[in-house]
Amino acid sequence: AVDFADNHGDGKHMLEGYDGGLEAYDTWIRGLEEGRTDPHGLAYHTRIWLECRTFAADFLEEANARTGGRYSDTLEPAARHYRDVAKSLGAVDDLLGIAVWPPTDEQKTGLRTLIDDPVRRDEAIAGVRAARAAEEAGLATLRKVIAALERSESAVSGR
Repeated sequence: AVDFADNHGDGKHMLEGYDGGLEAYDTWIRGLEEGRTDPHGLAYHTRIWLECRTFAADFLEEANARTGGRYSDTLEPAARHYRDVAKSLGAVDDLLGIAVWPPTDEQKTGLRTLIDDPVRRDEAIAGVRAARAAEEAGLATLRKVIAALERSESAVSGR
């Protein structure tokens, strides 16, 4: 699961024509900066990525507990990074103000207003940038988790 997340973070496992991983953040930021963001897509992706990163942090915390803290030097920082991603995306989600899903037509109009308002749009961009930075740190830490697990597996199997 950690290896898959690492690969996904590098943009692997993506459908043709779509960005994944850190490139997706760059596309997201560029779309906001240029005012080309679809309001529904903005709300949807913010909510989905928030949920996924929250689950990632939960998973890493559970993995740490299930391994008796044996890999806490890598799992705990990785979980913290993904909590930071979720916190940043949560701030963007709060800014969007979509309490229920799917958003109503009135809420979609409000999202368009947000995108067209430079001050609020800049707040959203700052949140996505902060999430990207935390994600990048999280991915670097996931690679340390993978290395630690591989060392442990090699020690156990005698390879």
